[in-house]
Amino acid sequence: FAGARHLETLSSAERLKVVDFGCGSAHLTFALHWSLTEKAGRQVDSYGVDIKPHLIEKHNMLAKELGWSMDFYNTTAVEFLRDDFAMPIDVVVALHACDTATDQALLQAIGRNASLILAAPCCHCHLNQQLTSHLRASRAGGVLNLVRYDNVFKQQTADMLTDWFRAHILRCHGYKVEIVQFVPSKHTGKNLLIRATKKQAGSSASETVALASELADMKDKWGVVPHLEVLLKEKGLWRVEEGS
Repeated sequence: FAGARHLETLSSAERLKVVDFGCGSAHLTFALHWSLTEKAGRQVDSYGVDIKPHLIEKHNMLAKELGWSMDFYNTTAVEFLRDDFAMPIDVVVALHACDTATDQALLQAIGRNASLILAAPCCHCHLNQQLTSHLRASRAGGVLNLVRYDNVFKQQTADMLTDWFRAHILRCHGYKVEIVQFVPSKHTGKNLLIRATKKQAGSSASETVALASELADMKDKWGVVPHLEVLLKEKGLWRVEEGS
């Protein structure tokens, strides 16, 4: 498991809270809870979030039968708990949450100051639509010529840009971020994992300015606004100095 060694670094003195957004069949949710409690000997409260009510009911029944500290919620990631991010989370998992559902999970991670984030994005539609609109409205050249004439190139570029923005926004909010391939590409093309750990020390002033400048430059060049930025601003959690 691509995040196993990072799970081991979490403080052993505290009771861990782990949330799996877009848990689906919850095979990973139950396996991760078992691994942390039975193998690692940790005290863990696990939560699963999904929009399919029949799955949530089944998962809650199984958790009760097992006597495990697990709760499943039939809601979207952005609506999870509705407690103004009062409950802290240690680990956020979001594997193949569709399109902006990944951004919602990252919103929760940032808002609840998660120590570890493991997100494997799935489909990327939102930014591709923005990019298409920008190309129709602008005749600017440069990097836009890369995607102006071929839809396949445009979609692939939008996929990469979406995850670049997610990773960079996490960096801007105090995370060390790695992009890794967590399964061989022969099994699935959706094999990128955003692995982020909260830095103990904040970024230096010069690093903060550089990160913000890079973010602004990419938004300007491609004519897009990442959905994660929109969500963070809506919730008053945006920590990037505008105009840096």
